[in-house]
Amino acid sequence: MGMDGKILKGSFTVEAALISGLWLFTIFAALLLILGEYQRIYDTGKAYETAVRGASQAVCASDSTEAAAEQEAGFWTARDKETIQVGFQNSIQIPFSDLEWNQEGRAERKIIKPVVFIETVNAARRLAGNLIR
Repeated sequence: MGMDGKILKGSFTVEAALISGLWLFTIFAALLLILGEYQRIYDTGKAYETAVRGASQAVCASDSTEAAAEQEAGFWTARDKETIQVGFQNSIQIPFSDLEWNQEGRAERKIIKPVVFIETVNAARRLAGNLIR
């Protein structure tokens, strides 16, 4: 009822029409956030897998200066004698006012050569054994 005692018909329809735009904006913003985070998680996992694969290939490679990880679109690889770094840069287009969501990340993996590692551990054990005696 209104202030003058009349029944206000259709007021709920007007209020729902005004709020529906806000609900749609919230739903689409949440979907964009979910899809963007999924893409970032996927790219980060891919970068770590590439770094691990590159570190494994670097152990078997005869030349320690050649790149062991492959180049893909949006990914870059850097390698020195001890680590392999894989990074990515991604841009997601937001369909509103030409906005972009720039994502970037980096994965790093140490190159551990098993023979050198075992020799180092054995040398440390021998040194510790000599110090205890």
